[in-house]
Amino acid sequence: MRTHELKSALLVSLCAALPVKAQDVALGIPAVQTTEAGGVVVDGPTYRCRIAPDHRVVFEPALGRHSSSVARFVFRTASIARATGPDVAPLASLPLRETPDGIVLPVGDGVEERWTPRRAGMEVSWLLAHPLPGSGDLEIRMALETGPFTQATPHGSALRFADPDRPGTGGLHLGAVTVLDARGATAAGALQYDASRGQLVVRVAAAAVDSAVYPLCIDPLVGADFPVGSSSDPGDNRPDAAWLPGAQEYLVVWERAFSLTDGDVLGQRVDAQGNPVGSLLVLADPPGLATAPTVASNATRDRWLVSWLQRDSLLGADSIAARAVAPASGALGPATAVPSGNGLVTELVSTHELGSSDAGHLLVFRRDDALQATRVGLPAALSSPLTTSPAPTPIPIGPLGWKLSRAARADGRHLLWAYGAFGSNQVIGITPGLTFTPLLQLPTAIAPATDVELRNATTWDVVRLDSTTVQCVPVQWQRNGTLAHDPVIIRNLPQAPRTGVDFARLGPKRLALWSVPGSNLLEYQLGGAALARTDCSRCSPEFQVPLAGRTHTAAVIASQQDGSDDALDDEALLVYVSADRLPPFGREIRAVRYAAFGAGGTMTSLGGGCGPIALTPGQTGDWAIGNPSQEVFTDGVSGGSAAFFVVGLPGQFTPCGPCEVVQWLAVLPGTIVGNRASSPLPLSCDPGFDGVAVDTQWIAFGLGSVCPLAPLAVSERQRVVFGF
Repeated sequence: MRTHELKSALLVSLCAALPVKAQDVALGIPAVQTTEAGGVVVDGPTYRCRIAPDHRVVFEPALGRHSSSVARFVFRTASIARATGPDVAPLASLPLRETPDGIVLPVGDGVEERWTPRRAGMEVSWLLAHPLPGSGDLEIRMALETGPFTQATPHGSALRFADPDRPGTGGLHLGAVTVLDARGATAAGALQYDASRGQLVVRVAAAAVDSAVYPLCIDPLVGADFPVGSSSDPGDNRPDAAWLPGAQEYLVVWERAFSLTDGDVLGQRVDAQGNPVGSLLVLADPPGLATAPTVASNATRDRWLVSWLQRDSLLGADSIAARAVAPASGALGPATAVPSGNGLVTELVSTHELGSSDAGHLLVFRRDDALQATRVGLPAALSSPLTTSPAPTPIPIGPLGWKLSRAARADGRHLLWAYGAFGSNQVIGITPGLTFTPLLQLPTAIAPATDVELRNATTWDVVRLDSTTVQCVPVQWQRNGTLAHDPVIIRNLPQAPRTGVDFARLGPKRLALWSVPGSNLLEYQLGGAALARTDCSRCSPEFQVPLAGRTHTAAVIASQQDGSDDALDDEALLVYVSADRLPPFGREIRAVRYAAFGAGGTMTSLGGGCGPIALTPGQTGDWAIGNPSQEVFTDGVSGGSAAFFVVGLPGQFTPCGPCEVVQWLAVLPGTIVGNRASSPLPLSCDPGFDGVAVDTQWIAFGLGSVCPLAPLAVSERQRVVFGF
């Protein structure tokens, strides 16, 4: 098992008035090293490097899925010597050492070879503790296996290896050689490739060697090289994320392509505040290609289930594999093959928990242009293999396309949206026993840009991209798939979109997320809005994640919602692919925290309080539409009192001696602890509340009141204007 240390930075601050919170986390990998099978593995943002116990170093640049082959460059130091001196033959029998500065390979006779992970690549250096015998130039020869990348060309004082038969696929960049002695004096070294002997030659002039104060360090850089052009793609793509309520953590997963036939599935745990937790996880590292990862949480086992497609060769068939991931430690369960029947698996759709107390998950996939469903169970022990059905169950809808909802009711029912190649749109209900009920056929939408969330006991809301709109379509299962009302247009688009949408529950609200074309063909803007649960109407202004010279696509939402519509959690993590709009089109997986309410409206004191109890009203949270955590309180309540929070129409109150008592429309009882009374006041996600004003007041009953009508004390009246 490989574990990684992740370093991450907060790179973008968003306006506080937006519902997106000011934290944007890059989940790309600066460069992390881990122990594996006696050697060391390093994962960087554009490369993977393996250092074996015999001191062989295998460097693999991530060329992306446009490359038809994997580039594996194998380095091994062959000799180090002065021109007239004896060779210092490397001793592969000496064990390598891991240090904070990298991996040390002892060479012998006071010479060490060191490989240090950097974001741009691996920095290889040789440290000479004392002068070597002999005179003349110092020459270091490294055996270098280049595979198909046999063409070495000068790049200034550096070298670049590329495949002459595959222009535009990128390759290996060997940076300039710098010589540094103990005084800090520097000199330039030379770098050559001896093609006849298959060796990389590093040469340092005799004058620099003779004048140096030892120890002497010699360090070129080995890095991934990408061509300038749209094909340049390190291969980080297709993220997914899920929240685990018991652990209070998200798990973000994504694929990384090293070539058309080689790719891994990576993962990173993230806490509720958006900070990466623990090590980077290598969830799948097969000999071939792992792709299309999906993740879902399982509250019963308090762990995640990650599934992916796996292929051993370019022309081979995809199979399905899955494993469990534990929170806190990030420990991995064994990778388990999921039977998918005979035929070509072309798309793994998604994975979902079957029910709120069920350790099983539903997987739906496309095989030979037909949809299949199967069940995967999580055993009690993390170390045990997953349980799988012996064969998948066909979904009887014919050769359509694919899309599965991300929502399940407490009894496990799912809603499946299938899109066909000829414009067919079929909505299917799926039960925990894998029975299927055709519900509805809808007009053509652009596939697979759909997602589904439960609205109430009978209705699901389907958010989809149509030709020029983002729509919310309410589908009623128990009424034969009829529509609860006409589709609601959430957002009009300037042109036909080419990317998808996502949809999630946020307590009493919904969140719709979309990535739509921006001002030019290379720009996609990530935006969204909170929607009312009752009818999908907009209950927050549209937000947009700042582009900062980049384009955002492939967005998903991981909601902290635990499955209950009454839950007050409204935090979520938006995960997406962020790419440069200009060459070399670098990419990374990013995440932004989201809370579905803004700064809220205003509150003004109107006076009118009186009584022997000095009530001092206040509130926690903002008077923002859709804020589920709003709470009101008053200090100064005496022991034995009963306190109530009252709400009435603006300007309507009853004089009671010197007191002004709000003519209340609603009365909320307060819970008294010490001298404070408090009452929750979650604000509905209803856009009709925008600009609505109410008068509020705290009332407490007790003896000695100056109000002649009742023994009570009242706080000052406060006028609240609701807002976003």
